[in-house]
Amino acid sequence: MINIIAIFLHNLRNEGHLEFMTLFRNLVNEFAAVKAIVAALMIEFSILLDVEENVVDAQRYSEYTAEIIAADKRNDSLIKGIKKIVSGSIKHYNPEISHAAQHISDRLKTFKKIEAKAYEEEAAAIRILITDMQGTFAADAATVGITGWIEELAVALANFERLLKLRNDETASKQPHETAAEIRHKVDKVYQLMITRINAAAILDETDTFTVFINQLNAEINYFNTHTHVAAKKDIKTANIDPIPVQQATGKEVMPIPTAYYEDTELVFSKDYTVTYRNNINPGTATVILHGKGKYRGQRIATFNIIENQ
Repeated sequence: MINIIAIFLHNLRNEGHLEFMTLFRNLVNEFAAVKAIVAALMIEFSILLDVEENVVDAQRYSEYTAEIIAADKRNDSLIKGIKKIVSGSIKHYNPEISHAAQHISDRLKTFKKIEAKAYEEEAAAIRILITDMQGTFAADAATVGITGWIEELAVALANFERLLKLRNDETASKQPHETAAEIRHKVDKVYQLMITRINAAAILDETDTFTVFINQLNAEINYFNTHTHVAAKKDIKTANIDPIPVQQATGKEVMPIPTAYYEDTELVFSKDYTVTYRNNINPGTATVILHGKGKYRGQRIATFNIIENQ
């Protein structure tokens, strides 16, 4: 029996979380049998995901985002430096230094990958680490020689938290009813309900429909579990799209598949991107949205014209 594997949602940053959930929604929509199983939940999920996209957009275009990314890299650099010193000191010829380093190393292991955590979780973990290194482990830190590093990390963290608060305040003014953390929590709850239903249906499945779906989703989950920083994927928003020919109205949805290129590479529909449409029934200007998939992330919007059937 094949099941959908767990994804480490708590490790995904805001854009990474939105990217995965959008990918999941698009994948469900590609499999009619899967979509039927979670149809009622999909309505709620899509509404929540649209709200999350608005919140992430507010953060994405915040004046503080670039500074936060730089501050995060500073935190990561300091933590890696501390780990490197501690790791090297474990084999120090002086047993006092070696013992102190081992003591700190054991404590660091309990934090796991601080650098890969979501911003809020990372800040909380670093705060605990600093408190430990300036309290219980202060003597060990001094012996190993990382006291200065810890002090610098405390300064960097204060700046990081200040920027996060400024952006959160700015975002709250644009989206007063939902914070990023609150909406992610709601999306996660519905996602888990959908996964439970799909796994249950897969047990009774006598076709390959659910198996194919689950294999594709699990491949994406494995990717996200090992690439928690969304920047690891190529952003499809920079893709070039060939002009879409004028379409004739048919009374039903008009759904041309655009041809897209990332740099010099032609993207493959359903492998590199999927599409959704807006205002694509009646004559006028319709919108097609390309959603990155596989090695690609993000969205690219294009328009095309629909005219009366001649």
